Amino acid sequence: MGSSYTIGRIAGVDLKMHWTFLLLLAWVAYRDWTYGGPVAAAVGLAFVLAIFGCVVLHEFGHVLMARHFGITTRDVVLLPIGGVARLEYFPTKPRQELLIALAGPAVTLAVVAVLYVLLSVVGAGPMGVGSLMTFGRGFLANLLVVNVYILVFNLIPAFPMDGGRVLRAILASRMGFVRGTRTAATVGKGIAVLFGLYAMFGGPTTNWFLLMIALFVFTAASGEAASVEARARHDRYPPVNP
Repeated sequence: MGSSYTIGRIAGVDLKMHWTFLLLLAWVAYRDWTYGGPVAAAVGLAFVLAIFGCVVLHEFGHVLMARHFGITTRDVVLLPIGGVARLEYFPTKPRQELLIALAGPAVTLAVVAVLYVLLSVVGAGPMGVGSLMTFGRGFLANLLVVNVYILVFNLIPAFPMDGGRVLRAILASRMGFVRGTRTAATVGKGIAVLFGLYAMFGGPTTNWFLLMIALFVFTAASGEAASVEARARHDRYPPVNP
């Protein structure tokens, strides 16, 4: 991925940061400094870095499960909208793709469980279902809420997000890899359009973060579907009904 810089290496995999991630950090620092001075800016940056620490754990769930099936990972790249584990390839066997896709959300679920137990032990107050979706209860509680949102959002069946890859794995087991990809990509692009419309017209101002996600999902779904179709034409995959 262009304009990405290596910031570390974990389990033999390069961890990279896209240059736009620095824009996110600069914006958070400026926003919080404006509202609360240097202390608020430091806390805001620490919170963003904690979130992306959880994102890295999520991505390495994918990495380690892929490694279990003999698939190497080129790198993990941090973007303002999240992280991307760039595997050498995704398997055409539905079971393998299903497990790789679910490994990231499984790690995020574990992070949620650990934070929930920690907050319960330190006496942060009752942790009902409503509190898992509500901000404003402190640093760790807010980090818990963010991870709940990460978990739920990633399971939306918008290919090539985790939920979309789960959908492709299920479809591929029934209709073959190429048709499964084609259908999952169509669903993903449809959801991306809905995201984009909601981002632009669902509130008093444009939700630029959601709009970026919509553009990423639509572009990535289109690109991966086209790549699979092209390889299928060169007999890289078993023939399937059109």
